[in-house]
Formats: sequence, C-alpha cells, structure tokens
Amino acid sequence: MKYPSSLLALLLPVSLLAAPAHHLKSPDGRIEVTVELSSKIYYAVNFGAIPLLKPSPLSLELGDGTILGAKPVLKGAQPREQRGEISLPWGNSKVLPELYNEMELSFAGDFSVVFRAYNDGVAYRFRTARPGDLIVRAEELQWNLSAGGQVWGTDYNTMASSFEGLYAKTSFADWKAGNYAYSPILIEHPAGPRLLLCDADLSDYPGLYLQKRGETNRQEVRGLFPKYPKASQPGGWCHFNNVVTATEDYLAKTKGTRDFPWRVTVIAASDRELLDSTLVMKLGRPSQITDTAWLQPGKASWEWWNDWNLTGVNFKTGINTETYRHYVDFAAENKLAYLVVDEGWSDAYDMALANPELDIKAVADYARTKGVKLILWCTWRTLTEQWDSAFARFSELGVAGIKVDFFDRDDQVAVASMEAIAREAATRHLVVDFHGARPLPGLARTWPNIFNFEGVRGNEYNKFSKEPPHPAYNATLPFTRGLVATMDFTPGAMRNVAASDYVQSNSLPMTIGTRCHQLAMFVVYSAPLQMLCDSPSAYRSAPDYLQFLSTIPATWDESRALESRVGEQAVIARRSGTTWYVGALGGAGARNLSLDLGFLGAGPHRATLVSDAVNADKLPTDYRIQTLNIEAGKPLEVSLAPGGGAVLKIEPAR
Repeated sequence: MKYPSSLLALLLPVSLLAAPAHHLKSPDGRIEVTVELSSKIYYAVNFGAIPLLKPSPLSLELGDGTILGAKPVLKGAQPREQRGEISLPWGNSKVLPELYNEMELSFAGDFSVVFRAYNDGVAYRFRTARPGDLIVRAEELQWNLSAGGQVWGTDYNTMASSFEGLYAKTSFADWKAGNYAYSPILIEHPAGPRLLLCDADLSDYPGLYLQKRGETNRQEVRGLFPKYPKASQPGGWCHFNNVVTATEDYLAKTKGTRDFPWRVTVIAASDRELLDSTLVMKLGRPSQITDTAWLQPGKASWEWWNDWNLTGVNFKTGINTETYRHYVDFAAENKLAYLVVDEGWSDAYDMALANPELDIKAVADYARTKGVKLILWCTWRTLTEQWDSAFARFSELGVAGIKVDFFDRDDQVAVASMEAIAREAATRHLVVDFHGARPLPGLARTWPNIFNFEGVRGNEYNKFSKEPPHPAYNATLPFTRGLVATMDFTPGAMRNVAASDYVQSNSLPMTIGTRCHQLAMFVVYSAPLQMLCDSPSAYRSAPDYLQFLSTIPATWDESRALESRVGEQAVIARRSGTTWYVGALGGAGARNLSLDLGFLGAGPHRATLVSDAVNADKLPTDYRIQTLNIEAGKPLEVSLAPGGGAVLKIEPAR
C-alpha cells in the first residue's frame, strides 16, 4: 500500500528515537490523538480546540509479570488510512462509511498498540504476537477527563448480576467514587462535546465496567473487569444460571497471538450528532457468515409479557397447542415474521422433556404453513449442558432461532460461550436473541445472526419491579445503551398510564407513558427482531393502530437523527425503500416538536401521522391518526404529551 505524504507527515514523528509524541487525526481533522511514550504509553484526545482527555495510561499485565506498556521500547510506527464502506445484511443503514486514519505502534516484547481516529470517535487496542497461550492478569484502562461535566450511567453496585439498571443523570462531582457502572456511560463535557465510553469487538475476553477513581482530585474513569471463573454452580432465579463461586487471580487465558477488544471513546458535538454515530458497529470484525440471504429481520408476536391472555376464545388459554395456534394466526394475519415461544414449551432443565399440553412440533409445522417462523426460549445453563442434543432438537423442529436466557455474567467464559452459540447457530441457520445477557458491542457485525441482546431494563420490568422503565429513561437509551448494540426492549404495550396511576402487575402489565410512546420505540430503538409484547386481543381492540404498527420495518436502508436531547427527546428518521418513518420518543414532560423534513427528496409527499391525542396527558391510551400533505422544505409541528411519542410515515405522493 502506498501512503500519501500528508498522511505520513501526520502519523510519523521526525525521528522515532528523538520525538516521544505521535499524532493521529480523524479524516475530517476535528479529532486529534496524541500518543506519548515515557514510563508508560499515554494517549490524549482533543476535539478541535477542546482538550477532552489528558494523557491516559494503558497497559496489559501478563501472568508471568510482564507488563506490556511499561517502559515501552518503540520498534516502529505503521500508518494506514481507510476510505471505503461497509455493507451490512441488516441494521439502521445498509451501508456505513468506513473512514479512519490508523497508527500501529510496535514495541519490543512482541506487541503493538493500534490507534484509530474516526470522524465520530477514537479507539485503541492491544495486538500481541506471542507463542502459545498467555494469561492477562490485569489491564490498565483509564480515561483522564479534562473536565467532569454531566454523567449518565447505571449503578451496578445495586444491580448485582444484572445488566438492566436504570440510567441516571448526575454530575461527575456527585458520582460516588467506588461505585461502578457497566459499559457504556455517557459524559457531557462542560464545553459541549459528548463522550460515550465503551468497548467494541468484545471476543474471548471479559466485559468492561467503569468506575470513578476516588483516590485523586482529578476527573478520572478507569476500567474494571470480572476475573476468570475458577468454579461455578447452578444458582440464581430457579437455578437457571451458572453462578460463579470462585475466581482465579487473572482476567483471561487466551491465545498469545490475537487482537484484544477495542477501548472506545465515541465523540460528538451534540446529542443529535451522537445519535448518528455508528462507531461501535464499524469496529466489529467483518462478518463470518458469507451467505446472509437466510437472515430475515422482522417483528414477532410474543406471549410471556401478556401472560398468554386472550379474550373471546373458546379454549383455556395458557402454554398449550390451541393458544399457540392462535398466536400463529395473529402473526400471519399481520405479516409478523416470527412467533417467540418462551419458557414452558419444554422442561427448563431438559429440552428433551416436552410439555404434554403443547405439541411444539405440530405448532412449528402449522406456523410453517402460515409463513411464520418460531423462535424457542432456553436457558444458557441447559443449552451448554445439552449442546449436541439441543441443537439437534432445534434442527429437527425446523425452528428459525433461539432465545438464550439467564447468562447474567460477562467473564471470559460467558463471553466466549456467547460467540460459540452464535457460531453453532449460524451453521444451522438459526438466528439468536441473547436475553439476560450483556450486549457484546460489535459482535453482531461478526455474527449477524445475532439479532438482539437484552442488557436493558425493558418492558418486562413492568411485571415485577418497583422501578419500571419510565419515559425519561426510555428517552436516554438511544444515546447510551442503544449506541453499542441492538436492544431487546420488547415494546408495544397497550395498557398505558400516567406515572401516578401505575400499578405493578404480572398478569395485566402496564407501562408509564402514552401508547404512541411505545409505538415510537419501533422506529427509534434498533432491533432486527422487534417483539410486540402485548396480546393479540389487545392489539385487535385498536385495528387502525395495529395496521399501522404492522407496516413498520425492522431493518432500514438509511437513518439520520433529527433534533434530539438526552432524556428529553430522541427523534430519528429512517428510510426503507422510498418510504421514510420518523419516530419521536419523548421524555417525562410535554413538548412541541418542529420536525425538519429537509431530508425528503423533491416533489410532493403524503404522510400518515400517529401521535398523542389532545387528552393523552390524562388518558395515555388515546391516540390520533392523521393523513397529511408534506412539503420537504417546511417543518412539521408535532405535539407530544408527557411521556409521549409519535411516528410519521412518509411516502412519495402518487
């Protein structure tokens, strides 16, 4: 490869021996990374004239006591630029621009550190070339912020063994030292830029947690990692989990020659720009599935959330054949591609033990005649214990996918197991929904049969939690958790109430916010397997709403954010073919939006707007459907009720 002289001048110091600093800029020149070599490897980041990160150290401590990064001896610097694009089988856009400048610094000790600068952030990773296996005892990962600002993160200390905490806003000064959050966290710099701290291309390595350092007066965030499990045993809810009971004194035992996960700082000038970032997906390894024609995103009917409640039927509803045939019929009538069959189709601890009330083979065969595909639930523990027979059973039934639940761990063993499941599922043309699991950022690019990750406090918490998801939290997710992986939030609740009227219920669950707030999630939240959480009977009670909902795609050709603010409103326009959908997800308060529709092409357009009705503040189930003529150069005014939402479907006028 030939390198332009301008890039060489940008990346290489005058003398590798005399100049300790190495500089790397993003293609648009806004972001600059400076790497300094002294007692350690340090990197700093500027965004235009704003210093974001002060020199921050990085190192890997190996099992033999070697510290990669301590007293580094530079052997060479290799520049590279990428000007291309990434094609995806599904996602928020079919094609992602892949533009970055890269600098790989090679050091004595058979390792290097790769730095990349994109227009929407920076990342670095360790790369080793050592024989055999190696043990990683510790990793030094730190963000030394130039200023603290505001922080949105989860409090993992109160949510042990869960990746489903509520994102809360606090000042960096008030963030309790010692408390830690799971990745990602969002920081708003006092000068304006937004920084999302996370990992990417997580493979065969433990997950990332973030903690404010308490032993200094500086604004420092450090990474923490779960240790390698030494022993585990069945435990947790109904003993569905494999719970770690003892750990080793190291993080990972892995190959000596490998790329380690990326350490990522997504950078944006505004909340709107942040929503447009695709950095985490771009940092994933290329797809390991060559034939992706069988990967078909779509919406799904689902029974567990609505407790199998159906009205107007002449059979006893529950986990039985007649009930599931009814759900199949509903999916077929409304062109839903999938039916998720949750817990109860077999014994939870032995998938060979069928439920005598449910002939799952007959339901699978019936669904096939209706053009509906089944996805079967199982626990991680049972799947790993019955690996061969379980996958053979899925193939025998001819189902389209599996929903694997109750991981609740992200040590190296759990992370490696998730990728092994995706790999085996791909050989059998099975899509995967990882529930009760940490999202593995970027892995869905590598294994695009991974449609969903949970790792979010979704609608299921309305069934059993005193702290269910609320509108401000829902409007925070697109800027935080939603930027690192798809979300199995399971939207679409039809029993909608104001916060003052909320009552926790397992059999008749309800959600805080309006019905259109739930509708907007189908556009704003990314999930190629988007489940309709409520019952067929509930949807049939609002046929015009159901008809509109059934048209919303689960994958998109193009996406762009409109005016948005963390926790207040997330507004995104997405295109499928020649049709645009605009989803507006509001926070706690009422608001009036002025939607800039300048992205539309020339010519007249017709639109359908489903939005909060005028009395939705008192009756959140109330909605209004309008048909509008749209002019591309004229803003559209839309009002959202408290906890409200709206979806606009725009098509060229015929």
